[in-house]
Amino acid sequence: MTMKEDNKRIEDLKRDLFSTDEAVVVSALSKCRETGNHNLVLPLINLFAASESALVKENVADILSNLKVTRTESPFLEALQEDSLRAVRRDVLHFMWNSGLQPTDRLTELVELTVRSEFEEILECLTLIESMDGPFAEEQIEESSYILREWIAGHSNDDSLTLMVEFLKVVEDLPVSY
Repeated sequence: MTMKEDNKRIEDLKRDLFSTDEAVVVSALSKCRETGNHNLVLPLINLFAASESALVKENVADILSNLKVTRTESPFLEALQEDSLRAVRRDVLHFMWNSGLQPTDRLTELVELTVRSEFEEILECLTLIESMDGPFAEEQIEESSYILREWIAGHSNDDSLTLMVEFLKVVEDLPVSY
């Protein structure tokens, strides 16, 4: 299949994912599972956020939780930054962890997200970071530790304080690349 044909197939799938006919959406999801293309990650996350169908949500969650496709960290991290996807941020982090993603070069970005998050999102992000093999850039660990210490210093009465102190310990114990 040529690149042009592949791009057309991906665009057709993206269109079908947002059809008003649930059968078309489910069929597209089946094709997405077979295709395994990183360009489908963000549309799938958007579908998960927008859909009211339990069947569609279940299928999307299964696909995103079992991805074995290269170059998927960026679309997931992009989704985490999207205000329109704020309601599914915890799910996105969970999908990343389930898929075994290793965005070690984006540690600081994940920590910055965490200090703006709710308890369940913090827990999901901590789980993701704990599952990463590393090594991590020393600058990323230092910057992430600083961000967490600043948050801890300013939130002594926050319900998430204990979790954030644990998060700091995990970050400070990450393996460093030299």
